[in-house]
Amino acid sequence: MKRYKILGFCVFALLLFQSELKGEEKGIIGSFYFSTSQVNVTQFDITYTRAVIPWEAVESEEGKFNWKAAPLRKIDYILKKGIKVVPVIRTVGANWALKYPERKSSSPPKDLNSSFHPEYGYSRSYYNFVYTVAKRYKGKFPIVVIENEVTARGFWNGTMDEYIKVLITAKKALKDAEPEIKIADSGLASLCWGLLMVNEFFEKGREKEAFEFYKNYFRNQYGRMAGKEGNEKERREKAAEELVKKLTLSVFYNLKSAIIFPFSNPEHNIIGLGDERRKPIEEMIYAFKTSLKFLNYPLRRIQN
Repeated sequence: MKRYKILGFCVFALLLFQSELKGEEKGIIGSFYFSTSQVNVTQFDITYTRAVIPWEAVESEEGKFNWKAAPLRKIDYILKKGIKVVPVIRTVGANWALKYPERKSSSPPKDLNSSFHPEYGYSRSYYNFVYTVAKRYKGKFPIVVIENEVTARGFWNGTMDEYIKVLITAKKALKDAEPEIKIADSGLASLCWGLLMVNEFFEKGREKEAFEFYKNYFRNQYGRMAGKEGNEKERREKAAEELVKKLTLSVFYNLKSAIIFPFSNPEHNIIGLGDERRKPIEEMIYAFKTSLKFLNYPLRRIQN
């Protein structure tokens, strides 16, 4: 508990200049939806939750929409809690509509055209799906994400050109339904971020730093988490400290939202709110709750 007290004090000291709260106004911090018998992130003081809307679950047959599908029930539940939802719309599973229906990850629609149509973009079927969902949830989604990490084959089975056409089609459908809505692309997998940062060092002529960064980044991001690499308790405490740093920087740089990934992933050296069996990790839960208490509200200024 001594280490926890130090961690909590550091966050408190950083935020001595927190502004007075205005009603229920909150900041930017959220989480992917995470729920177990012991932990449900919607019980925390979060502002955002990220949740997936798979095409197959909502429209398993063309024109037949299931508004009681499990992913939508989850979103409705989150919204009733007063939490903002950032949905990730994915084509995954809608075999009747997809170019590669036999694969488990997202795929371009089979009616994806080479030229843009002024009424529905590049795909009529995909436009109708996104537009119908957007109309139902009009005013409920501040940001909508189209697909997830399409640079990773585990998530996307098309080309980058096909993804851009899907993204443009989704943007048209969303803006037609709600002009003020914001659209985000799929983001990049952490592997790509690492390579881009290494490349930036090279472009600046800093080859030695590029090599050192490469070794450190990929050792930390992709080394397995087996207990061989140091004491597991120390690793969890270090992960908790890193979580506080990342959330603090997110607030400092005025991000629109900062959504943590709460699931542990040994392959990518990620320690989440719960372990691989979703059993709560005490250090991470404590760090996240403390961060929410002090960081998830507008700040007048921050002193380092």
